[in-house]
Amino acid sequence: MTSPVTSCSSPWLSLGAHLRKLEDAKYIEVRKEFAERKPVTWYLLTEAGNKALRAHMGALEALVNSAA
Repeated sequence: MTSPVTSCSSPWLSLGAHLRKLEDAKYIEVRKEFAERKPVTWYLLTEAGNKALRAHMGALEALVNSAA
């Protein structure tokens, strides 16, 4: 079995750009630190991000329900 990174590398290449846009929109907070001398990045959903996510999920649910 191939890993998702090698089997569909194109979407993974833009992950950083997507995360940056979410950070610019204040939907996520980024925390960078070191653990055992290795860089670790944490992405935290903000209150605004949670609100936007819930609205988006509600819209998707409404779309699915209207098609049923």
